[in-house]
Amino acid sequence: MIEQKLRDYLHSRMPEAEELEIAKLSRGVYGASRETFLFEVNWKEGGVPKTQSMVLRRDPPTGLLDHISRDTEFRILKSLEGTGIPAPKVLWCETDPSILQRPFLLMERKDGFVNQSFQKFAASNPELRHQIAEDFVAILARIHNLDWQARGLDFLGVPQGPRDYAKQEIAKWEAIMEKVKLEPDPILTEALIWLKSNMPPAKETCLVHGDYKLDNVMYQKNRIVAIFDWEMATLGDPHDDLGWVCARYYEVDGLLNGLMEREWFLRRYQELSGRKVNPAAVKFWQVFSNVKMAAITLTGAQRYISGASRKNILALLPLLMPKLHRDIIELLDW
Repeated sequence: MIEQKLRDYLHSRMPEAEELEIAKLSRGVYGASRETFLFEVNWKEGGVPKTQSMVLRRDPPTGLLDHISRDTEFRILKSLEGTGIPAPKVLWCETDPSILQRPFLLMERKDGFVNQSFQKFAASNPELRHQIAEDFVAILARIHNLDWQARGLDFLGVPQGPRDYAKQEIAKWEAIMEKVKLEPDPILTEALIWLKSNMPPAKETCLVHGDYKLDNVMYQKNRIVAIFDWEMATLGDPHDDLGWVCARYYEVDGLLNGLMEREWFLRRYQELSGRKVNPAAVKFWQVFSNVKMAAITLTGAQRYISGASRKNILALLPLLMPKLHRDIIELLDW
């Protein structure tokens, strides 16, 4: 059913296309926050056959990040075109639920491999791992150095005071966690108290990806070709992304994201970004990242337990909680 509706929609968006057909439509198995469909579009234009690979990202009936709009993500991705930041090229955004039941984005599909494949290869190929790590850090520096004002990203909301961004993020994720919590959690409660008492002043405002990790990277050969999942992007303190990368729940064999040592990552980021890293701010945002991830984890668990979603990956998310607790306890020397 989705195939016919998708074909009708593309006809409306591509009036010059003749004999338009959809081929190789398949459902992606990865990702918990959005439904992903991969497909090819074949058509003729002036008698000339054409083909384009596309990706459909649709809101699920119930997901992890209901506060994110497809229109916001679309505008972020459009603003990144031509910047050298390897983000997917978006084609269209639709918020009208009558078309495909729920809001969705259509974007060009890139060729490459994602994290599940990379970890297998990198374990036996340290040179590949180092090359991807270099790209991983260089792209993050490029994101943070982007002239967001020139790109019209101020619609995301510009923090006015040096601690406004931290206040805003704590309040947002605390409210989400309060709404979905299943039982009292003294460790998270104490972490929130600590965060509110230790907000570092931001020295600058930059574009923050908000979910920068190897799971959201596509690579081809020895280079990163795409950074995905910009739905949590904001304008704020670059240390937010640094703390997220440093969080221990994405460590593999003691390496951040299975790629690099912490000291190397922060040192290389300083060299490539041209900014000095504040260790106290990294610690703050690493503590925060555990609270944020706990809110996401608890949202998934609540959706599964309530019957709102039967996606098995949501049932598995609570297995992260011991890692989140451990990271908080060790960071705060409890």
